[in-house]
Amino acid sequence: MENLATLFWRLIDQADFDGLGAVLARDAVIRLPNTREIFHGAPAYIAFNKAYPGRWHARIERLDEAADKIITTVNIWSEEGGLSFFVTSYFIVKDGLIQAIDEYWGENSEPPAWRLEKGYSERY
Repeated sequence: MENLATLFWRLIDQADFDGLGAVLARDAVIRLPNTREIFHGAPAYIAFNKAYPGRWHARIERLDEAADKIITTVNIWSEEGGLSFFVTSYFIVKDGLIQAIDEYWGENSEPPAWRLEKGYSERY
């Protein structure tokens, strides 16, 4: 059976934002520390996603689950191209719904040339 975080990301990938109402508690709290934003309640978070410009996709790269917590790392990219991010999300689940999410966003970009040139790292 699909856990709530997997279902959440599938709905995001399909742009089925109204469907998020079935997995988020009505009073869920979603925090985006990178931009110091907080969404109080599923309706605010759903409206934000509906209004966000462009068409985006999501693919889970990693998922860890323990008791009432689920942690995901997800690749998010723009259908229009050019933009790609990794988001690490911490989900709190209670009574069969997502009660809270903390999302940490990071740009998916090229490593600095100097690190590659010096042989400190390599692309994978």
